[in-house]
Amino acid sequence: MPSTSSFSELFPGRQTSARQALYFGLFLLGICGLYHALCWVFPTVFHAIGGVHMQQPFMDLYVLFAASDTHALGIEVYQPLALDPYGRPHMYSTWWLGFSFLGLNRANTHSIALVIISVFALFLVAQLRPYRFSQLAYYASLLCSFPFVLVVERANADMLVYVLLLSACFYLRTPRSPWCIVGFLILFFAAGLKYYPLVGLLLVLEAQDRRSFLLRSLFLSCVGVLWVVLLWDDVRRSVPLFQIPYGILGIGSGSVAQVLRVEGFWADVARLLPAVLVFVFTWLHTPVHSGQPKPLDTQERWFILGAIVLCASFWLTINHSYRWIFVALLAPHLWRQLEAGDRLSVSERTRARLLSRLLVAVPWLISLSCALLVLRAGSMSLVETFELSDRLCLILQLPIWVFFLLLVACLARFAKPRLLWLLWPSAAGTKSPVD
Repeated sequence: MPSTSSFSELFPGRQTSARQALYFGLFLLGICGLYHALCWVFPTVFHAIGGVHMQQPFMDLYVLFAASDTHALGIEVYQPLALDPYGRPHMYSTWWLGFSFLGLNRANTHSIALVIISVFALFLVAQLRPYRFSQLAYYASLLCSFPFVLVVERANADMLVYVLLLSACFYLRTPRSPWCIVGFLILFFAAGLKYYPLVGLLLVLEAQDRRSFLLRSLFLSCVGVLWVVLLWDDVRRSVPLFQIPYGILGIGSGSVAQVLRVEGFWADVARLLPAVLVFVFTWLHTPVHSGQPKPLDTQERWFILGAIVLCASFWLTINHSYRWIFVALLAPHLWRQLEAGDRLSVSERTRARLLSRLLVAVPWLISLSCALLVLRAGSMSLVETFELSDRLCLILQLPIWVFFLLLVACLARFAKPRLLWLLWPSAAGTKSPVD
């Protein structure tokens, strides 16, 4: 089993003393906790940045317990639930419906939510591990943005998925070790809870030789077949219930079709063509170096996994605003690239700067847009309010699309040398080993 004795192996960062890391971590936790409490105690603050308090806290977790309780009564859950105050249906797999077997029900919502939030916060702080005040301020501005406030206020299951993804990266950090299979199984379990982490299995491209690649591909094919067998009926019943996010609070590629006022085939062209063009352009302009590609370290693996999950959610138009919490997977690697300075190429430095700034800017631009709507709503008619919302949504599309297209470029640069090394070694300038 991989050694867990070294904390720095699981959460790598700049070499700092344990005491210094603890102080900075506690400081970051305190700042963010105070801000989240402020949003909770003063609903006006939460409302101003785009949030709306529901009847009680942790309502996204509550609906999962309501679905479990409904299932225990023998009632269909893929329909409006009578036990949920908002009549929301269950929209995920039946894996969530076993709370009753654990002796848990809706009365346990608050206690379980606090446990999930605490674990999520500890994993975040341990992962980010700031070691200077400028870095601490950068991370705090991210963790205090609207998506993080919303995901905590609702106790959304994305927090649990985030913890599972970090745990998977721990086992995937040694690609040739048989324990990496545990990492893929964790990804499989996360995909069973919320379907989109399934794309994380694309880390099979991290294989270091052709034999490993073939074995991983065979294993993942079996896992994929098992996933379909176990969950296909759940997917069939739940997918029609998904609500595509549009407007200011929806971060999905479908918004561009709404802005351009196109539907059907041309809507798909409008949202997919930019990604295809960027991927192809980056692929063609990515140099191929002779020899085996350098293995990913943990921070790079976080970055690639986060980019895969975010891009898949964005182009499948299921990127609700709280999905933005997965950008925290990108932050440590981007910060390290910013510190590398002249050791990176000009294009790499430019891409890192843009991504690191947009990573924080996009959620705060969304909050500023919501604040503007709140301030102007009282002096405008309903029609004028919707028109202002549409204009703000149009303005927000530019930074959002730049961010995601930059992620596509990063994935193309990741995929090309590895695919060529594994599948067409002569193009990589050397022979790929079988063992």
